[in-house]
Amino acid sequence: DVSICVTYVFMGPENMSDSESAVYGYNMTTISAYSVMQMARDFGFDPKFKWANDVRINDKKTAGVLADRREHKFGTSNHRPIIILGIGVNVNVTMEDFRREDHLQLSETITSFKMQTGTTYDMRQAYGSLQQHLIRNLDELYQSGFAPFKARIEPHLETFNHQPRLFDLKDNHDNSPDFAYAAAIVIGLHHDGELLLNIDGRTKEYPAGRLLKEKEITQAEDKLKEEVGKLCLKVQELEGQPDNEQKIAATKG
Repeated sequence: DVSICVTYVFMGPENMSDSESAVYGYNMTTISAYSVMQMARDFGFDPKFKWANDVRINDKKTAGVLADRREHKFGTSNHRPIIILGIGVNVNVTMEDFRREDHLQLSETITSFKMQTGTTYDMRQAYGSLQQHLIRNLDELYQSGFAPFKARIEPHLETFNHQPRLFDLKDNHDNSPDFAYAAAIVIGLHHDGELLLNIDGRTKEYPAGRLLKEKEITQAEDKLKEEVGKLCLKVQELEGQPDNEQKIAATKG
């Protein structure tokens, strides 16, 4: 085989609140990505972590992690989150594999260990390395929380040279609005594992925040234009009604 594609099911600590359970799920994604980075370093690579779930080598995606959190109740009061974790790593994928799947355009943004060096890697060795790092790291997360990992992961976090990037922040547990795009600068990681973003000169932690792709940025711009267009139509409607001067002023404000 040319890729590592694995799924794990883990059970989190007992009696967590909803917000704690959500953060624990996000932390497992980050820790799993860190485990992939350690495995990549075992083979001589210098990977970067692109929030929220990508591992990149030389600015191209090499691996991805997805975590799905479910709540499970044991008895009357014992709540424990169940995390379904999926990890995919391109190890021996080649350009021919992209051609065969008619995905040649993906080679512009996606790479593999083999595409980087021309070397064919031992898949068992690669999987064994990942498994070893993952089990050790998740055990430490379970016992000690995220804090010990901050200093290890933060130097490898992709900050885009501290240039603003557009993030989708609507999935945070603080009831963010559905339309919650923000231009933000990546600052680092909070000791609880949240991403630290600077938005309009203020730094705040976000447990969930997804960097938008170019296509999604275009869609966000189109949605914003649509909302502005609706507002303009509303103003025009009000302007056509002489007794609505106060409403016009309020809408324009």
